Amino acid sequence: MPTLFIDEVKGKSYRLVAVSVNNSEMARLRKVLRNQVLPGQRSVHFAKEQDQRRKAFLSTCRNLRFVAYEVDLGNGHEFDLRPLGLQKLVVLARELKAERLVLDLDESIRTSDELELSRAIRIDSPEFSIGFDHMQRHEEPLLWVADAIAWSINRGGTWLPLVEPMLRKCET
Repeated sequence: MPTLFIDEVKGKSYRLVAVSVNNSEMARLRKVLRNQVLPGQRSVHFAKEQDQRRKAFLSTCRNLRFVAYEVDLGNGHEFDLRPLGLQKLVVLARELKAERLVLDLDESIRTSDELELSRAIRIDSPEFSIGFDHMQRHEEPLLWVADAIAWSINRGGTWLPLVEPMLRKCET
């Protein structure tokens, strides 16, 4: 069973990126990712990394064969678009038989996320059971992958081809 690790990107379009990780692989993948942290860092945050480190991190992600799903919600305000994106991720989670969603913690939207996810899970299929959590990036290295892919999509240009092999469109 997989878990989905989710981050957002705000740019020309509002997007959510969910990285699917089989639960049996999580410990191994976390260990590999923690080795990417430089002395003095608690996590990898793509917006703050230098290009050489970004490229190396994306190469590691490709070699680990991560699969990420992009939910492109178009233009608009995140508070209008995010609930729809979360609904789509619940449908994706059901299709993938995921057991849990882990979102990058943003205290300003945590309560609304929890309400929307609970509602979406209840409505999508009452018999479908899935958990969800919000975690800080330094607590969960697998969130770094979603952050890296989301950043690369937003940046575009030469960055997009580096993540396209891992990327799937979420059409649900």
